[in-house]
Amino acid sequence: MIGRIRIEDPAPPGAGYRYAALAALAWAFGLTERAGLKATLPAADHPDDDVHDRQHVTAEGRLTANGLIWLERAGVAVELSPDAAGASLVLGAGETLQARVLWHGDAAFTVVFEPEAGVCAAFVLDDYGRPWLHKDVRVSDLLGPLRPREPVAATRDFRIAVLADPRFLCQVYPAVLAALGDAADSLQCRLSVDLVPTPCDPSAFGEAERWASYDGVVLPGGADMERAEALIAAAGACRAANLPTLGLCLGMQAMCVAAARRSPQLREAALAEIEPHAKLPLFTRLADAEGKPWRRLGDRQVTLEHGSRLARQLQGLGAARSWRERMNHSYRLEPGLLRPFAETGLSVLAMESPGALVDIVEDPALSFYVGAEGHPELSSRHGAPHPLMTAFLDAVLRPGI
Repeated sequence: MIGRIRIEDPAPPGAGYRYAALAALAWAFGLTERAGLKATLPAADHPDDDVHDRQHVTAEGRLTANGLIWLERAGVAVELSPDAAGASLVLGAGETLQARVLWHGDAAFTVVFEPEAGVCAAFVLDDYGRPWLHKDVRVSDLLGPLRPREPVAATRDFRIAVLADPRFLCQVYPAVLAALGDAADSLQCRLSVDLVPTPCDPSAFGEAERWASYDGVVLPGGADMERAEALIAAAGACRAANLPTLGLCLGMQAMCVAAARRSPQLREAALAEIEPHAKLPLFTRLADAEGKPWRRLGDRQVTLEHGSRLARQLQGLGAARSWRERMNHSYRLEPGLLRPFAETGLSVLAMESPGALVDIVEDPALSFYVGAEGHPELSSRHGAPHPLMTAFLDAVLRPGI
């Protein structure tokens, strides 16, 4: 057992796993060396998937299906083109090998190659939702050498709470869980991950005791703004308890609002995305030079302030204080409020100019309390985890660093 994920209502694989089979093949057999592979995959099995499944952003800034994170993690560039069967993907060029994906329960699947009878590959999803080869039948002769997964040695489990809808994280947007698994593997630790649905009523999340049984908390991004106040309440409670906390996109915004509301000057801070007419919008809509709404997409360079707590921690881990970060957001920390925001105890560690776009914040007085406007989970790979995910788990493993 590498790790465990506990969800309240397990369901069959959905949008986020739709392309896991292709990625598993790419991981195990290096499909980029194959002439081509075409796979027909199942269509969306939840009405919301058609909306939420198109939120994955590529490095160059193109929005596409979330499930393609698996192929991107495997280093395979793909184009998505809908057809009557649901979706067809073509990898490589030249002669095309047909493949069908058959699911067995909610954690295993088989790829059957046609018309080559009897040729298939079976895979299992690990406890972080990542696909790995289970066994093969003549596949090694077909696609090349296998690359089996190495077991991870660990001394104890660490309990992490991820605050989001379990179905969304497991079936639609698998990147956060996969990135936690990548970091856990690199640090040789096991994680027990609790997927905690965020309620519309934030009161239950505002008490530090609610999170006392966890070693760390992740506040991920998301589009369900009705539950943003619960994230804000949890962010404040985790900060009060000095619990290692990582905020991603909306999670980072929640951390900033929670901190601002403790400052006399920013007590009425709000998110304009939730309250367009708020008296004090801390995060406001991005706009281009003509004042039209703008969405920041794709990779941007992020460089931490020299000498910051996070920069020193990354240096200790052998990581640089500068990297390419995947962005996908339409709101920013209001530049006109940066001066009073500096009094909240949160420090701005990275900013892109022009436009004064805040990318990273932290509370330097705590063991680990870091928010990123971008999506480090989208840049994580097995064997090459994102430095922020690694730094977060390093703080979990070594509290008080």
